[in-house]
Amino acid sequence: MKIIRSEDARCRQVKEEELERGGERRHYYVPQCTPFEIIKTEIDPDTDEKWHAHQVVREATLVVEGEVVISERDEKGSRDNPLRKGDFAEFDVCGCHRMRNTSRNAAVTLTFKFLGEGKNQDLFEGDTIENCEGPVPRLWLRYRADR
Repeated sequence: MKIIRSEDARCRQVKEEELERGGERRHYYVPQCTPFEIIKTEIDPDTDEKWHAHQVVREATLVVEGEVVISERDEKGSRDNPLRKGDFAEFDVCGCHRMRNTSRNAAVTLTFKFLGEGKNQDLFEGDTIENCEGPVPRLWLRYRADR
């Protein structure tokens, strides 16, 4: 069993100028040498995440508190999906998406990221393609743990 105490989770305050409005705080729970990462995000009211996609990383989000809107974009346009506490969204690999808190109250989400066995954990930080207009090409490179 591996236990990561909240005070030991890597924490990053996202700079306000990187966001369209407001801010968010993220705590990263990354067990060493495992193919997954969990991110607890506290999202202030009126906060927009940038559109982005992942070529290798699988991603899913659970709303723990409050409400968020998860949007996805493809060649037909964008769609908004309102989610409340307890709702869960799984994102398609290479699918362009973003999350927004359009409410007057803070929200908390848990995002689960999965790589698959034998892939380099650096992909958690390096696999994001920002400002996508729709689905992005799938990256078919083979990633090994020793890269």
